[in-house]
Amino acid sequence: MGRRSKSERQAEIQAELARREAASDVPPALHVYLLNLHHADEGGPRTFFPIQLTEQLDRSRHDPSLYDPDLKYRLVQDALDHGEPIACALNKTECFVPDAPVADYSEIGMLDSDLMLFTVRAEDALRPFLQSCCRKVPVECKEHALVGYQLESVDDVLDTEQTVASWIDHKTRTRASHISRYAFHTDRLGASAIFRLPQDSRSLVLQPFVDVVRSTGLIGMRFRKVWPHPALETWV
Repeated sequence: MGRRSKSERQAEIQAELARREAASDVPPALHVYLLNLHHADEGGPRTFFPIQLTEQLDRSRHDPSLYDPDLKYRLVQDALDHGEPIACALNKTECFVPDAPVADYSEIGMLDSDLMLFTVRAEDALRPFLQSCCRKVPVECKEHALVGYQLESVDDVLDTEQTVASWIDHKTRTRASHISRYAFHTDRLGASAIFRLPQDSRSLVLQPFVDVVRSTGLIGMRFRKVWPHPALETWV
């Protein structure tokens, strides 16, 4: 037998992954992914960012004492409580690749997204998921029409006994500082297509959410399957 080509090897890997998923007895619609921003250092698209946060970062480079870690929370809360739109603009920093396209998704936060920003076309495609799991946050942008959301759904679906994590309290397992291997109660999944866990602040999505993003060509989001356990844990 001759040496197999790269495409043939990739096809064999995909077939093996599909076989393992089928053997897991987890319905495809309940496959779970971590949602993450496609960052600039990974060749990601140019994202949007609140103007006030950008201005604060510029000032704090000269005087670190001017940095206010609570500013982003106040902006979101004022928008929710008083309807004051958060002014946003394209991130103009040089960290993006030349001629980077405009992202359909941006997020403000570290491990958790305190504010999610979607282009109108992304919001149109994902609205059935977003409306049932998130609340709208007033935003405005002169360059592109944006829609802001804050994730509200918190689903208690994690199988803490089978999950491998760094637990803040190992006895109760109510909060994790890091989860390296997820396990879920499959029968509890399905209430929300995008959600967080009580034990962790990162955003998770189900397969239907991922399918819509891929079929509509939305850019700015990356996904890593965490359930059922894939053979290769990679961001796609």
